[in-house]
Amino acid sequence: MIDQDKQEVGYELFQDRFLRIAHVMNKTLEKHLSGDACTSLPVDVSLHAWRYKQRELDLCLNMTASEGSTCKISCKKLPELSTILRCSKNTSGWHLVGMPPRGQCRWALDAQVVVTTGGQVQGLTRPLLQRHPNGTVSREFVRTFWGIRYAQRPIRFGLAEPLSKPWGAVQVVDYWDVDRNDSLRMHCADGVPRSNTQHGTEDCLFLDVHVPPGASLTARKPVLVWLFAAGFLMGDAWQQGGLDGARLAARQDAIVVLISSRTAAFGHWAHPWLSREYGDGSAGNMGERDQRLALRWIQTNIMKFGGDPGRVTLAGHSSGAFDAFFHLLSPHSQGLMHGMILESAALDTGWYWQDKQQAFHFYAQLGEALGCAQDNGSGEQVACLRSLAAHAFLDFFSAQLDVVEKRLKQELGIDASSTWGLLRSLFGVMTHKFEPGGLEEHDSHILANPLWPLLCFGLIVDGTDTGLPVTPRSMYEGHMLSMVPVYLNHESDEGSLFALPVAALFPWENRTLVTHAAIDAILTWAFGGNQTFTQDLLQKFYPGTWTRPPMFRLVHAITDAVFKCPNRRFANAVSQQHPGSVFWAEHTFFESNSTNVISALSSRDAQWFLGANHCLPTSQLFGFTYTALGDSWSKLAQKNHVITNCHYSLMIHCGNPGATPGTSACLAETPMPRACIGLSKEEVYPFHAYDHLLQARHQLNPLVHGPIIPSTSEQSVCDFWDGAPHMSFQDNNCRDCRTSKDSPDVAVGEQIVI
Repeated sequence: MIDQDKQEVGYELFQDRFLRIAHVMNKTLEKHLSGDACTSLPVDVSLHAWRYKQRELDLCLNMTASEGSTCKISCKKLPELSTILRCSKNTSGWHLVGMPPRGQCRWALDAQVVVTTGGQVQGLTRPLLQRHPNGTVSREFVRTFWGIRYAQRPIRFGLAEPLSKPWGAVQVVDYWDVDRNDSLRMHCADGVPRSNTQHGTEDCLFLDVHVPPGASLTARKPVLVWLFAAGFLMGDAWQQGGLDGARLAARQDAIVVLISSRTAAFGHWAHPWLSREYGDGSAGNMGERDQRLALRWIQTNIMKFGGDPGRVTLAGHSSGAFDAFFHLLSPHSQGLMHGMILESAALDTGWYWQDKQQAFHFYAQLGEALGCAQDNGSGEQVACLRSLAAHAFLDFFSAQLDVVEKRLKQELGIDASSTWGLLRSLFGVMTHKFEPGGLEEHDSHILANPLWPLLCFGLIVDGTDTGLPVTPRSMYEGHMLSMVPVYLNHESDEGSLFALPVAALFPWENRTLVTHAAIDAILTWAFGGNQTFTQDLLQKFYPGTWTRPPMFRLVHAITDAVFKCPNRRFANAVSQQHPGSVFWAEHTFFESNSTNVISALSSRDAQWFLGANHCLPTSQLFGFTYTALGDSWSKLAQKNHVITNCHYSLMIHCGNPGATPGTSACLAETPMPRACIGLSKEEVYPFHAYDHLLQARHQLNPLVHGPIIPSTSEQSVCDFWDGAPHMSFQDNNCRDCRTSKDSPDVAVGEQIVI
């Protein structure tokens, strides 16, 4: 219950709320321990006692015990909601009995019923607190419509279809009430084990709509569509409340829509038989085509919620940003969005953008590993896979992850679930021998990207207009895009969270030792290429200084190859074709008190190792932290949260994250977006569109504001990646390595001198 309140109010307001929770719980516990009659609240009420008016709660707990005595307690945030408690006697004594109001004081039923193409929906009016940059706190009422179905239930690996007929009764969904909504979408079936019972569902094509105050048919608000991040592996657009879009809608003064779509194997499987079944020759990308149906639903229905179908911004983080970029590229998605925000996207990296034949090969092998024999394209394997229970896919990936965990425990002596243990071991100082080896028992021998089995799915360049006609780079460099304004953003240390699994999953023998020799082998294996390229690669990412452990070479290589340099490629190409349409920023902010590896290790400072990492954008926008990674939420983090939201709001309302008052037609006609009120001009402006001649990107950091001018060295590295071979799938067994049983040690790790 406390976690749900934390998610609802956000980290910037939860400290005050927590003090109230503690105060009320202590008072109710004291009354309960007194042993007096009728001093124990009903369980369903006591679980959220702090949500009621304190005076009424005190009167209720001090009520004189007599049969029929009653009291009323009203909800603190929604006074119109109340419940009656009665003092009653049973065989064990006097007790307060009664039920909480529907929604447990979180919401009231909205007065308006909205008629969509699928049927009637009724939302929940939710009072949400918002803290503004000037320190004031306001209460905003957001209307939330959870779980609106936008497509029919698809067959496995089949294309989803629009709804054929409307549902009957008015639909009302409360996602907190899991018991009443256990048959409704909570997350899509995917590839991540959560528990023995929660495997998700393939019937998950729903979306959530959050409507800010003032939205109506005559006062339409812009629309932000958010595609969630999960590495194409998880299918949870709710994420236990972390991605509740209501507070975002209030802060942005925009309608926020979160889309659930098929993911992992269920959203990307490719097979020649399926390409014939679809009738258009396409392959994979079923989840992205689900999203396209949802975007069409938005165009048809969002006006009824008070949204403007002509001002739709499509945004996402990580795999959600890959998906958004897919829709910018795919001809059949054109016209469904009018702006785009891409957080931490890999715009053209071969690890995530597979060609058709490569995808056929990968999924044929994966199907065989699942127990369905490969075929010659006749469809027997597809029929076999469709006959499997959904949890068979999850169980397979769970077994693969068990192999990884076993390897890490045996070789590193750590628990694979311990983020700090991984950081300490992989980023720490090692002085032993390096001996690469082969696969472990039960580890599938499969053609995949270097992140197998953690992040192994991707988008498919299938050669069709329903999917992707050609590679992303060919499209944006070949003048093939129908452009909308694009806001690119990446983190300074994007590669840190990807380097961890690459190093951990590298097929080792005896012991995982992250020396410079080990990094040489990993770089060669992970990026492939010919001998000349490998030599140049190792020269570009040579051993660093004594203040940085060897792993940082891999971190920087992944940051540059997967994120920073593809962003530069795209920005350079598109800014020449469509000047003023691309905005590129880099988040450089993170909090750490460490100055070197010694101080970071001694203080267990995970942030020093991870830096401005891949997980930060979503937390910076929605206002929550990834506590497992050691993230904090200080006043500085709150300021960064506000600045991030301001740039988002300017992009959503004006198609320009750097739009300034008095210089933008958008802001001349509309009020300053709520997310920017209270920020000084110096904290936000200027933020210019990317210019391929200046090559400067904007720096996002509450301490430092201004452009980042790339150094000659940085330009040289990106020039190198611009000419690099296409990153591709390869055998997940260690390439060209032999075990120590067959040969002497391949290399000897250096001792790192501190």
